[in-house]
Amino acid sequence: MSFSGFSKIGSQTGRVAWGREITVYNRGGLVRAQADADLMVTLSGNATFEWEGSAEIADGAAHEVQIARRFDEEITAWGALRAGSSRA
Repeated sequence: MSFSGFSKIGSQTGRVAWGREITVYNRGGLVRAQADADLMVTLSGNATFEWEGSAEIADGAAHEVQIARRFDEEITAWGALRAGSSRA
């Protein structure tokens, strides 16, 4: 589950106040998330981009996904970081 999902669940269960920003530091950098009472979650921080493209969103699902560019070097670097963290 993603960090954005955890922040939403934390607020729904009363562990974290709605609208409170939470920050987590990990080997890949830091990430911040904030869940609001309208269930909108804001996520910011370091990111690994796997692809760039577009999609049509309808009925809660992505349709006509078009990948314009892949970021294979980032994918490889993130994989190496994850492999190293499993040894720690």
